[in-house]
Amino acid sequence: MSRKILIPIDLAKPKKNILGYLYPSYNEITKEFVLINSEDSKKYSYGMVVLVGGGVSVNDLFSLVDKSQLSKVNQKELLGFLIDFKCVISEFKVGDKIMLDKTIGKKIKFKKIVKS
Repeated sequence: MSRKILIPIDLAKPKKNILGYLYPSYNEITKEFVLINSEDSKKYSYGMVVLVGGGVSVNDLFSLVDKSQLSKVNQKELLGFLIDFKCVISEFKVGDKIMLDKTIGKKIKFKKIVKS
C-alpha cells in the first residue's frame, strides 16, 4: 500500500486549498484527473504528489471512484487501471506537479511539470 496520492492543484493559484484526491479519468480521449468524492465529478488538469498518513490502497480508490462511472465500465479493467495508476504515482517525488500526458490502451503516462 502506497502512501503517495495526487491532490488537485491550480497552477495559477498554487496556494489555493482544494480538498480531495485525484485519479485519472478512465477515458482515452480526455487528459484530466477526476476529484474523488466530488458530487459533480470535477475535473482538473494538474495534480501534486503528496503523502497521506495511513496510505491509500487500490481498493480504497476503487471504493471512492465516481459511482456513475462504475456503471459504464468493466470494473475488473478499472481496478487494473487504478493499480497501474498507483504504480506510476510511486515513481514521482512528493511535491512533484504532474499532468496526465495520455492513456494508451488504458496504460497511464504522466508528464512532470517543470518550473520555468
